[in-house]
Amino acid sequence: MRKRIPQHILELILIMTGLNTMKIGIIDLSTGKIGFEEFSFENIKFKNYLGGEGVVIDYLLRNMPIECDPLSPDNHLCFITGLLSATKVPFSGRFTVVCKSPLTGGWGEANSGGRFGPELRKTGFDSLIIKGKSKQLSIIVVMDNKIEIKSAEDLKGKDCVETEEALKDTYGKKCQIASIGLAGENMVLISGIVTDKGRIAARSGVGAVMGSKNLKAIVAKGNKPIYVADPSGLNELRKLVNKRINKGISPLLKPGLKASTAFAPWIRRFGIKNYGSMSPSNMIIEGYRRWGTCAGPAIAVETGDAPIKNWKGSYLDFPLKKSTKITGDNVTKYQIKNYGCHSCPMACGGIMRYSNENFTLEETHKPEYETLIMLGANLLNDDLGSIYQLNDYCNRQGLDTIASGGVLAFIIEMLEKKEIAQEQLGGLNPVWGDPTDYLAILKLITKRKGLGEVFADGFIRATEKFPTTSGVHIQNQALPAHDPRFSNSLLLSYRLDPAPGRHTPFMELMIDLAKFSQMFPELPKNKRISNFYCYHKTVSTLGLCQFSLLTGNFPVLEFVNLITGFNLSIEDLIMIGERILNLKHIFNLRAGINPLDYKLPSRALEKANHGPNKAISSKVERELIMGFLESLNWDTKTTKPNIDRLKALGIEEFS
Repeated sequence: MRKRIPQHILELILIMTGLNTMKIGIIDLSTGKIGFEEFSFENIKFKNYLGGEGVVIDYLLRNMPIECDPLSPDNHLCFITGLLSATKVPFSGRFTVVCKSPLTGGWGEANSGGRFGPELRKTGFDSLIIKGKSKQLSIIVVMDNKIEIKSAEDLKGKDCVETEEALKDTYGKKCQIASIGLAGENMVLISGIVTDKGRIAARSGVGAVMGSKNLKAIVAKGNKPIYVADPSGLNELRKLVNKRINKGISPLLKPGLKASTAFAPWIRRFGIKNYGSMSPSNMIIEGYRRWGTCAGPAIAVETGDAPIKNWKGSYLDFPLKKSTKITGDNVTKYQIKNYGCHSCPMACGGIMRYSNENFTLEETHKPEYETLIMLGANLLNDDLGSIYQLNDYCNRQGLDTIASGGVLAFIIEMLEKKEIAQEQLGGLNPVWGDPTDYLAILKLITKRKGLGEVFADGFIRATEKFPTTSGVHIQNQALPAHDPRFSNSLLLSYRLDPAPGRHTPFMELMIDLAKFSQMFPELPKNKRISNFYCYHKTVSTLGLCQFSLLTGNFPVLEFVNLITGFNLSIEDLIMIGERILNLKHIFNLRAGINPLDYKLPSRALEKANHGPNKAISSKVERELIMGFLESLNWDTKTTKPNIDRLKALGIEEFS
């Protein structure tokens, strides 16, 4: 009878051979010390989380003082790739940045695409955990299993495009850069981290944390092969998925696709809210490939999904003749080439050239749906040129376009109500529908000049200084461009997600688009929602774009098993996501945060003055939230997870 190799010996062998292992770089900018943690796929820590976010959160709960000031050296800033990163699995170009958020005071998280995440993983490091504060402006260079901290004083004050170009001149065109602009350097709380000259990990104030550490950029360049248990099986499945996605649609359907915006008023009149999930997956793919997310503004405005005039207006304030100006072909006619993230068969992005009598943008990223709504419809602004200019400025300086649009609307409404005076803004007078002064306001915020110093910290500080109810946010995070009155289940991610006020953790229409309901038809709605919420956490930690789920029956499980050699089930993936969700939630509990204390602004709940959106009753809100908490086995008052459930998940030590 053959003896089984002891687990600790097997672990050592696997690490020494460098086969199926993951490695975390741990960098202390205060001391210059660089260390790492490494473990194999056979390690229980890996099996519990499949690497990615879960392993990093596990580390933070053990090693980081959760009560720290988010802008202090004690905070940890983490760059996380996923198990599928750099494997060429379709849609595997995402990475996540986490920290304690200076914006909300709790768990901070931002996600981005591009090429940085896969390149970081090819350096030999799956994730980076950065603590401390450099004495001078610095960069971190990660190349071929080696990490160095270098001075970057020459990059001070440069925007993200200038920074990326300078670093690629030094380290080669094939390296990938994640950097902050002037907003991050000045620790503006609505700043993010920029890659590919315009893909941004934008939310939760992660750029401010990077700036607080005197860290200007991270350079990644590597060529380490990524371990795959079954390479031939992975290649075959990848080809099959790409073939299905690239199939396209019948020529007979293409006129209907182009005319979809014209149908928007009829969709509104008939009260069709699930129009997205009613569309065949190949139609959705074709739409995103043709226009990207800018396909959506007009139909979202018409149906009540998009916020208008700081969440107080409707399609009557921004009618179809205006919303179509910032939608579809009217946006993409300036596109000079497609842009796709690493291993993406959809390529929903675009590189644009825009010019008018006032300015020229030789090369800039296509504005996304969120940007077009928050800097367009939310401000009653149908001037596409101004949105291009504002978007380019945000990309260069590292500003969150969702928060930028939310703060601009906040300021305009305060001026309108005479809660602040034009003189306090240095004579600037931003008004609805006229973008003349919008850019100047964002520059004040970026530089923290005048009242920009106040608004750079988001909504709460401004509300303390000027008694007002004009700010639309939750725990200082601007609400994104999807109205919970249109889709009530958004209440769950806006209020209960560990990083609140974000739409990406959960949208109910994704359940149908991902064919998730077909997997669990017998489950009650509350349990199906919480299961999908957890499943989505796993999709994110793997480094997958959520658009993979739009394609219907995307084989997440099969890809995981082919790469790891495991024999996991869909229930295992849900449980992995549940562990990750619980750890993020426990982070907040340790920070003294109960998400039930988070309240949405009344205008996001009450019946609109005009338009299709009806009020969300307190009964509906309570039923949604209580049902979600009960499904997760969280206490309905304290939200503390049930200890027996934590034991079943194998994470009871964090209770």
